[in-house]
Amino acid sequence: FRLQVKHHMKLLDAEKKPTSQVALVQVLSFVGTGKGADSATSTSVCVVVTHFKSKPQNAPLRVSQGESLLKEVALVAGTGGTMPTVICGDFNADPDERVCELFSHHEPPYTSVYTNAANDFTTWKFRPNVEACHTIDYVWFSSKSLRLDSRLALANKHDFGQDGLPCAAYPSDHLALACDLCVAHSD
Repeated sequence: FRLQVKHHMKLLDAEKKPTSQVALVQVLSFVGTGKGADSATSTSVCVVVTHFKSKPQNAPLRVSQGESLLKEVALVAGTGGTMPTVICGDFNADPDERVCELFSHHEPPYTSVYTNAANDFTTWKFRPNVEACHTIDYVWFSSKSLRLDSRLALANKHDFGQDGLPCAAYPSDHLALACDLCVAHSD
């Protein structure tokens, strides 16, 4: 890949004021070698990394942050949804929160690589008197221009022991997410 655009942004609240949460929006062009290199070099992809505000009471703020991020992505990647786009990060939101609905019902629509299927969670930690086991980290991709080929299987509670995350095998309180995405060529 070759970096074409690199843009840092502060996410906005409902009053359009900057928050302390940020996103990095980048446009990368494919630099191909070997078979099919000519067609690959004409394609770019927008890759976004972000972190939304935590705590349940901040769910409305996360919606505002998601809205401001999607507007910025549209400015950088174009509004037509033709540029393949991947948005990933710690959304601090369960899959049924409105901010996740915002991404899945957006135009172009985004699909989450990790759904809330049985045993899927991206963080499992213990706070005083509370066990928190949630899917709050996401890899969203523009489903009109990208296709999911595979994803890293998430570990389950048996892999950690009784203390959750972090642990010796997984040194972060969030699990690593990874996937293989392919550009969906229109025929």
